[in-house]
Amino acid sequence: MCGKTTHPQNEIITDLLGLDITVLLVTGEYNYGNDRKIHITDEEEVFKAYAFTQLDSIDLYKLLPEDYDDWEIYRPAFAETQWNPNQHNRLLKEIANDNVSAFFISFDKKVIVAPYDGGVDFVMIDSSAKNVYKEKYKEWLSGREDGL
Repeated sequence: MCGKTTHPQNEIITDLLGLDITVLLVTGEYNYGNDRKIHITDEEEVFKAYAFTQLDSIDLYKLLPEDYDDWEIYRPAFAETQWNPNQHNRLLKEIANDNVSAFFISFDKKVIVAPYDGGVDFVMIDSSAKNVYKEKYKEWLSGREDGL
C-alpha cells in the first residue's frame, strides 16, 4: 500500500481508528531456548517509548511439533497506547525498514492494523466497512487483481 514514508500509513490508520483511541501495540520474538533473559522490547530502542507487558513464552514445539524444533519459543509482549497521527512514526519507519515487527489492535473499532516492510494490512470484522475503505483507498492498492 505504501512505501517507506509514514504519511499514507498515518492517514489511513487515523481514518480507520480516529484520534486519541486506545490501542494495543503487540510484538514478540522468536527464541531458541528458554534461558534468554532479555526481550526485544528491552533491546530495541524504538520499543523503549512504550510500557510493555511481557507474556509467558509459547513453546512452539509443543504446539506444532511438525513445524518447529524442540526449544523454539515465541515471547509475546503488548503495550497499551493511544493512536494519534505521527505519534508512532519512528516505530512505523522501523517496521517499514524491516527492523522490527509489531501490530496495533483496536478493540473499540474491531480492527487490527499490521504494518510491514511493504505497506500495511487491515483486518476488519465488518466486510461492508472493508469495502468502503477498499474503494476509498483503491489508488493505494497494488495493481494485482486481489489488491495485495
